[in-house]
Formats: sequence, structure tokens, C-alpha cells
Amino acid sequence: MKHKKLVVGTSLAATAAIAAVTAPQVNAESYTVKFGDTLSELALQFNTTIEEIRDANNIQDINKIFAGETFEIPTATKEAAPQHPVQTQEVKETAAVEHHEEVQKDTHSALQNGVYTVLAGDTLNRIAEEFGTTAQAIRDLNGIQGDLIFVGQPLQVKVGLVSTAKVSDDQDDEVIAEEYAKDAPSTEQAATSEYTVVPGDTLTKIAEAYGLNVEELQLANGLDSDFIYAGQVLAVSPQAVSQAQKSQEKAEQERQAQAVQEKAAQEKAEQERQAQAAQEKAEQERQAQEAQEKAAQEAQLREEARQKEAARQAREAQKKEAVAQPTAKIAQHGPYNGSVDPRNLAPAGQCTAYVINRLYGLGRPVPGMMGNANEWGAYAAQYGLAVSNHPQVGTAVSFPAGVAGASSYGHVGFVEAVYPDGSFQISEMNYAGVSGVNYRTIPAAVASSCQFINF
Repeated sequence: MKHKKLVVGTSLAATAAIAAVTAPQVNAESYTVKFGDTLSELALQFNTTIEEIRDANNIQDINKIFAGETFEIPTATKEAAPQHPVQTQEVKETAAVEHHEEVQKDTHSALQNGVYTVLAGDTLNRIAEEFGTTAQAIRDLNGIQGDLIFVGQPLQVKVGLVSTAKVSDDQDDEVIAEEYAKDAPSTEQAATSEYTVVPGDTLTKIAEAYGLNVEELQLANGLDSDFIYAGQVLAVSPQAVSQAQKSQEKAEQERQAQAVQEKAAQEKAEQERQAQAAQEKAEQERQAQEAQEKAAQEAQLREEARQKEAARQAREAQKKEAVAQPTAKIAQHGPYNGSVDPRNLAPAGQCTAYVINRLYGLGRPVPGMMGNANEWGAYAAQYGLAVSNHPQVGTAVSFPAGVAGASSYGHVGFVEAVYPDGSFQISEMNYAGVSGVNYRTIPAAVASSCQFINF
């Protein structure tokens, strides 16, 4: 990288006067160049000249030195000054020049990598004038809105430094502007673990200088974009990248482990929910089944109670009718002889089977299937038999449900006798759960609700 140097020179006479004041004893030291060094600064630091450093190290271009180079620096140890220094105009000029150079040296030594630290009494305009820039440029570099600055505040004022260099006696009085700009991190910086961003830097430039790629540089510094700013400190070592990669891998492993745990927890919760739902459903079904069974039992108990009550009422009616039974009868049939219709048209032991067998024994068998007891009237009409509401001896009587103790399927009997008051006696089977053949008298008022079938 090429540097332009600003040198404030003196006359040859003044130089000679200065040389007369001190007679240096020359020695040599080894020095390794750092990033930002210039020959002029090294000459000032080691109390020597640019030419002596150049000649001692065979430097071809005094504007091109590189970080990491080792120079032999000739140094001079001043002897005691003469008791009567020459008081000439040239010496005065030399002293003035030395004072000016010292002021410039102090001013520029306060600048590190283009950063100036504010001193008491400083203003943005004064600092801008001193470093050859503008107040607005300093504001833009540092994000300042107004003119307020503070003592000790670091300000970015330039990309590079402005330094002075001594000239040899054979150089004419001239002013040479020296500026240097940072093009890339030096070799020495590349061996460090951190790098401070300066204006003009990009992630690509920094990454290339340190043998990294942009993604690794972003990973090492937790960056999610390409934005960087002057003064920002970046980790640039391979170790930092490796550590960041390990941290990233660990974080990913933890994330995956967390995801596995969350999935397992969700699956467990879902299994528990399904098990709870199944348990609740089973309990609901059990309760529903229990309610159905209870309702069926209650219905059965009610039916049994109803049948018992009907039987009791029938027996009471028989007792009352027996007391008032007239002696005279209109007609009466002979007793049942136990004949059985071989066609098995009704279940044995039922009221329908009894009447079918009773008619069969009298030689008047039913034409065919007669259905339930409450359906006999309809079947008889289909067969063309006479059906009426008047009781006659030898007819079959069909009671609808609820009449004379009939169940929901109805009840049938065989009319054995008819009395003058219109009541009639029947023989029957399975009335109110009573097994065997049973006889009872039915009040005349019931006849109108019954169907009498003449076979």
C-alpha cells in the first residue's frame, strides 16, 4: 500500500545548526514492523532518520513497508550539549521547526486507526480543521446529530492517519502530504483472534484476509446479515469459528432433543386423553346398560303386579257372581274331554291352544292359524266365519287387551254357558298365569267389548 507523507522541512543552515548542538553515538536495534507503522514515525521513535533506516535495510521505496518485516534501526545516543550553543537565526528557526514537529507528533499520536479522543476545549469544527475533513463528515462517521461532544469521547475522523517525516539535508524545503489507507488486515493481525472494523471494511474483505468465508465469520460473531460498523470488534480466529460451530451443533442437538421430548409428551398426552375418553365411554355404556336393565326389571315387575291384580279382581268377581248366580241357564255345553288338535296351531299351555283343542274335541276345528288372541276376530272374518258381540254357548270369545284381565296380546276363552242376565261363563287356560283349565263368569257389560266367533 502506498503512502503520501507530509514533511515540514527546515533550511540546510538550520539543519547544520541542529547537528552542531548534538553529536549522536550511533547504535542499531532490531524492530518488527507493525500495522500502521511508517518510516517517519520509526525515525522519530528511535531518534534517527528515514535515510539511515533505508540505507541500513536496503529499502527500495520508503513509502512501502510491510507488517512483519524486521528492520535494523540505527539509533543515536546524544552526548552532552556544548556549554555555549550557537545562537544564530538558523538555530532559532530549527527550534521553531522542532516545536512545530513536536506539536504535530502529539496531535497525530492521539489518533489510533483514524480514531481521535476528544480533549477539553475541542469542537467538531476544530477537530475537522485539524484533520483536514468537515464537521458533517465526522458526524456521519460517528452517527452524531448535533455539535455536542464529550471529553474522552472517541471519534472516527479518517480512514488513515496523517504523519510527519523528517527530511535529509539534501532535500529542498517542501511539504509532502502523507496519508495511508487500510486496504486489508496485516499479517500480524491475521494471527490475532479479534479485528476492529474500520470504515470501508466489508465482511467479504475481512473474511478473505483471515482465510475464512463470510458464513463462518457471521457464525463466529452471531451476525444474521452483512451489516458491520466502524469500531465493531469481530472474532476472526479459526478457534472462534470452531467454537461457534460446536455451539451451533449443540444448540441444534438440544433443539432436536427438545422437539423429541415435546413430541413424546404430546403423544403421551394424546394416549392419556384417548384412554380417558375410552374409560368415560365405557362408563357411559355401562350406565346406559344398567339403566336399560333396571327399566326392564321395573316394567316386568309392573306387569307381574298388574297381572296379579287382574287375577285378584277376577277371583273377587267370580265370588260375587257365584253368590248371585241364577239357577236357570239358557244353555250349557258339556265338559272338555281333553282332545288335542294335532296341527299344533298354537303353543301348548296357551289360551289359544286350549280353545283350539276344545273346538277340535267338539268336532268344530278352527280353519287354520288364528294368530294372537286379540287377532282372532280378524282371522275369523277372513275365513268367512260369523263374528258378533253377543255371547252364545259353544262360541269362542276374544277379549281385547285390558278387558276382563286380558294381557297386551289379548285373551280367548270358550263360552260354556249363557245366563238370563246376559252374563256368560267361559272355560280358559293360562289366565293371569294360572296353569290348567279355569272357569269364570264374565259380566254382561263386558260382552259389548268382546268378539264372539261361531265355528
